[in-house]
Amino acid sequence: MRDHDYDWAIAEPSSMRSIIQLSGRIQRHRKQSPKTENLYILAKNIKALQGREITFEKPGFETKNRKLNNHDLHAILDATQYAEPNSIPSIQLPRQLEKTSPHSNLVMLEHMAYREQLLGDNKQENNARIWWKNQVTWCAEIQRRQPFRASSPDQAYCLYIDEDTEQPVWKIKNENIKPIEYEKVSTIADISLLITKGNQPWFDTDIQNNYEELAERFGLPLKYISYCYGEVRLRAYQDQVAEWCYSPLFGVFKEI
Repeated sequence: MRDHDYDWAIAEPSSMRSIIQLSGRIQRHRKQSPKTENLYILAKNIKALQGREITFEKPGFETKNRKLNNHDLHAILDATQYAEPNSIPSIQLPRQLEKTSPHSNLVMLEHMAYREQLLGDNKQENNARIWWKNQVTWCAEIQRRQPFRASSPDQAYCLYIDEDTEQPVWKIKNENIKPIEYEKVSTIADISLLITKGNQPWFDTDIQNNYEELAERFGLPLKYISYCYGEVRLRAYQDQVAEWCYSPLFGVFKEI
């Protein structure tokens, strides 16, 4: 389990529920009142920009049988639904939108999906009402068909620096042995990006500087800082060797 507490966030939309969840992770514990807006919601996600037919899925609720007429949030969200993000739109059916088509509003689409999955609307046979109408011995089968969270195997890596290292190097974390060992890998390739005129990073992306600042603040060696703060977990592929790209600006990613 991971507990996040952000200063700010940029949301690539997939569902109203995920936007609400991300909003709740901003100043989750510190509760510092912001002086300016600290959440930016993109109007479209990458699938919409690619022109795909279904874009608000996984973790969104859009399907071939439950599609939106538009994939731009300007067209499918009312300003009151996102201006001050909270859980109300996801929990309570918006009365002012009761006559709005679920295909023209993201929140209404999600409520339509809730009713299908909970009550069996639109002939949804695999629904939660089965729990209430049948004996409790059905529960194991329902859980098998509807796993709460199907996670994929992942592998830990770290961007390593110590007092004797001139340049950061990627290492893979072997968690199958004790004590844990780290070995250099070549499956994460550093890439350089040309930033267009008028754009610049929002923060210091120099890993050496960031690690040294943390080492000084906590009185710890760079080696420990690397293992603690430089770790990322990437999806593990069983049938092939994963090739990843790394940029200090965008982190680790596979080519789109």
